[in-house]
Amino acid sequence: MFKRKIIPVLITGLLSSGIAWTGTTQAEETTSNVGQIDVQGDDSYGSGQIVPEESSKARSEVNKSYLEKQVPTSSPYQSISMLPGVNASSQDATGLFGGNLTIRGFNSNQIGFTIDGAPVNDSGNFAVYPQEYVDIENMEQIFVTQGSTDTDAPHIGATGGNIGIVSGDPTDTTQVMGEQTFGDLRMYKSFARLNTGLFANGTTKAYLSFSKAGVDKWRGNGNADRNHIDAKVVTKIAPGSQISVGVMYNDAVNNFFKNETLSNYNTQSYYYDYATTFPGRIAAVNGTAQDESVSVNGVSRADYYALQVNPFKNTLLTAKGNFQLNDSWRLDVEPYYWHGYGNGSFGTTLQESAGTGVTKVQDLNGDGDTLDKVLMYRSSITKTNRPGATVKLNWQNDMHKVAFGLWLERAEHLQTQPFSKVGANGMPLDIWGESYLALDGNGNVYQGRNQKTITTVTQPFVTDTISLDNDKVKLMLGLRMPHAVRDGTNYASAGTGLTSYFTASQTYSETLPSVGATYQLSQKQQLFANVTKNFRAPANYTLYESGNAQNLQPETAVNYDVGYRFQGDMLTSSATVFYTDFKNRQASSKDSTGSSITYNVGNVRDYGVELETGTRPVNGFSVYGSLTYTSSVMLSDFATYDASHNPVILPTSGKTFVDTPTWLAGLGLSYAKNRFFADFKTRYTGMRYSSLMNDEQIPGFVTADVSMGYRFKDVSFMKNPMLRFNIANLFDKHYLNSIQSTQTNALAYGTLAGTSPTYLPGAPRFASVTLSADFK
Repeated sequence: MFKRKIIPVLITGLLSSGIAWTGTTQAEETTSNVGQIDVQGDDSYGSGQIVPEESSKARSEVNKSYLEKQVPTSSPYQSISMLPGVNASSQDATGLFGGNLTIRGFNSNQIGFTIDGAPVNDSGNFAVYPQEYVDIENMEQIFVTQGSTDTDAPHIGATGGNIGIVSGDPTDTTQVMGEQTFGDLRMYKSFARLNTGLFANGTTKAYLSFSKAGVDKWRGNGNADRNHIDAKVVTKIAPGSQISVGVMYNDAVNNFFKNETLSNYNTQSYYYDYATTFPGRIAAVNGTAQDESVSVNGVSRADYYALQVNPFKNTLLTAKGNFQLNDSWRLDVEPYYWHGYGNGSFGTTLQESAGTGVTKVQDLNGDGDTLDKVLMYRSSITKTNRPGATVKLNWQNDMHKVAFGLWLERAEHLQTQPFSKVGANGMPLDIWGESYLALDGNGNVYQGRNQKTITTVTQPFVTDTISLDNDKVKLMLGLRMPHAVRDGTNYASAGTGLTSYFTASQTYSETLPSVGATYQLSQKQQLFANVTKNFRAPANYTLYESGNAQNLQPETAVNYDVGYRFQGDMLTSSATVFYTDFKNRQASSKDSTGSSITYNVGNVRDYGVELETGTRPVNGFSVYGSLTYTSSVMLSDFATYDASHNPVILPTSGKTFVDTPTWLAGLGLSYAKNRFFADFKTRYTGMRYSSLMNDEQIPGFVTADVSMGYRFKDVSFMKNPMLRFNIANLFDKHYLNSIQSTQTNALAYGTLAGTSPTYLPGAPRFASVTLSADFK
């Protein structure tokens, strides 16, 4: 019902608004009575959810005007969820537990993500963890290029475009900002930032911020706890030249939410989750086999919530040196360093066994025998050290803007899986999985995996923007040539059963051109077009899989954008038609032995339309709207094997790709007058399939959020005091929000048994209140 009503309205509104403003002459624009333009407060388009763009690619952006009104714990996914093409979800209303994202059918691990130009996707499998990143108070903008990855972007895992966070600079004046938030579920965030103002003869300024945040899970027991530091120093060294250094540190511990099948969702409580009571341990008795995998009154010990934990620490250091050599030449140097350490842990049981070797397990419960199956805390630990740098030499004259660049990176990725002991109360004795560890038959730490991957990347690139006909026509040409080498060492572990290590190495290279153009129809109207080839290397874990997985071809996608923009004084709008030819998609499938390994499983064709519009305030009111239609169709059947190792061909060709809603729509209404402001936004996400065979799906849903606030007058040294309220899921909608795992087939097909996809339900209504002020 919603789709039938809202989509025609949005199409008509988006198109007619652009046509109406396009048809207004300069004289009419001067004399028409469009109401009082409010320039006293926020005069951004769409309350900061859209800005005029000049790129030849489809591109969207949210700026600080929008970000500062969101819940202070919001993740980047939540902040861009209204943009065209973006299908974003969060595990809870605060954003502290993470979330999921697709854009035009591409998953987040196929989309490049940067912070101030530094890549932050996992260097192994390209996963993104949005809850770890910059505090929203320190963000200046978040941009999205839907489909076409930027030529100078530092990515080897981006077939579906890129997203970038740009942090703000320190202020010129000395000030302290304080902010305090409280909300439902014992949610809180305390934030403080010190801006030094200009010092060192007016050449340098800096800020340091600290925040602490936490919230309880909205279903089951457990919580999220986050400590975060951001800092930045900017020094001007000459006219047009400066150096900046940034630091981001995050320390977080979260309990996981439990994924559920469609059957669970339909038969269990909406608040179904991990067990909240612990059944107790079994007393260890020498000579008697004890089995703690046995459930007690239907409750598994391993399912206890306290054993499902995600502790992680990460640090990002960035630097930018911009050196204006003369009127024509500029050198940009951008080094960075990423360090990450943590794990995702779950409850499990481990069988003791006598003997020597990496697959044997010494006495775990201290009863003197090796007969027992004992409850343990299994930690999948990842440690990453990732230095890199991008260097660009820029030259320009009246016609050309040319950049010659080189990106270099060396990422060391160590992944282990120890098992640590659990206390009598069901709590892990060490959530980091570093002590109280199980030992193997050789007296070493028992490991479910033990792998080290070193990924070395060299990517030269060149871009040229050519201005013709007094800037009426611009041609954007680009070429990048990523060369990535993955060197892996798989050490002896129980997971492999190997008694010694083996090494593997793969090299992935590609030539990736980009050609784009803009044509200025008039001062306010622009046509744009772009063709870009994207690339994604196979994940690091494929080095350790058998057979064909080590011969994987990189994914490639050729993306085509053609569009129109209107950029007026009161309205900016865009319409984009896109087409993507996606080849060599990588996915896991069964081989003839029943093992799951990664294959190139075929091609996908995507096409669609994206519309976006935003107005400046008129009589205090401004509007933002976006609408996306996407068709994502698989062009290949899927080969796999059944439980008896017989080959099965699933007829997936012609079916819709998973987790890709045909329709997405967003509509926002903002009001700002004098000291009061309010925002209402609603979002529609269409039906999505969760299996390649399209034999299971989840329905579309509508959500609505509201925020409102008041900016008080300055009081003495307290400046810009502001009180704001945020309510997420205003109408307390119950719905399936994110698809956590997709499957080839949910129902049996011939001799191939079905496997249920898993989901997370959407968080219920959530309210918070925030008080902030600057002190000068």
